[in-house]
Amino acid sequence: MTRHQPDQQESMMPEKHPPPPSIPPSPGDVSLAVKDVVRGVRFNLRRSAENLANSVEAAMQHREGADASGPLSILAEPIGKAVSATTRMLLTADRAAVHLLAPDKSFRDMLVPLCSSAAYFSGASTPDELRLFTQDHFWRYRHWLRAKGWSDLFVHQQGFQRAGQRLGALRAADHGSVAPSTEGDAHRRRLADAILALGSAEIFASTACMAKEEASAPAELAWRAAICAVLAGEIAATLTHPDHRHQTEAALALADEITVAQRPEWAQSLRGAAPAAAIAQWLAFVLRHL
Repeated sequence: MTRHQPDQQESMMPEKHPPPPSIPPSPGDVSLAVKDVVRGVRFNLRRSAENLANSVEAAMQHREGADASGPLSILAEPIGKAVSATTRMLLTADRAAVHLLAPDKSFRDMLVPLCSSAAYFSGASTPDELRLFTQDHFWRYRHWLRAKGWSDLFVHQQGFQRAGQRLGALRAADHGSVAPSTEGDAHRRRLADAILALGSAEIFASTACMAKEEASAPAELAWRAAICAVLAGEIAATLTHPDHRHQTEAALALADEITVAQRPEWAQSLRGAAPAAAIAQWLAFVLRHL
């Protein structure tokens, strides 16, 4: 495991992480149910366009080796016009879809520094905090998948909202104050709660997961993604690169490296009778060695 800086006192760990950036309330937000449908349409449009382009390219290659006066030669012009019209239609639909997704632009561009997942829902849960948690972690997953070459896996944003609602309920039920000497333990327990909430939420489309050989087990992919997303927020605090884009990429890459290398340990923790406590203990070991 790569070591980026000397060990620090565990009690200081929460202070390393900036709080989540605030966002103004937006009563006119389009519901995530609608946005997930729109994203699903864009996802299918892109895949259909790619399949169409591949089919036309294969047909044209076949035509070049065939008789110039054959049936494919006669159909070449109408096929070209149909492909052109379909492409324009797909672009128009995609532009309309992007209009609904525009508020996610800052997270889409990796311009928001990663913060600790434990910084969310530290007190009473609020709609704005839930919205920010949802957008933040949704795009952490998307950036991680793109880096892994799995960008064609479909991700349901509504699953992050449900995970955030679960975390908000846990925080609301925890009314006791945390003593300074145990703040580090409480911090790691909040991280463990976030991993459990994200890992058990319905986030990936199972049919898309099954299409990937590397991600043939949707449940395992879900836990791996949850750990990477949460761990990346902790790793980002140890990086000093001023470019937030580079910081996000490096944090996600190292989080994935750790998650793969430590798979037997966190998998065993999840199977235990008290997974939250076991995952928190595993995180204590990992974070000490960053």
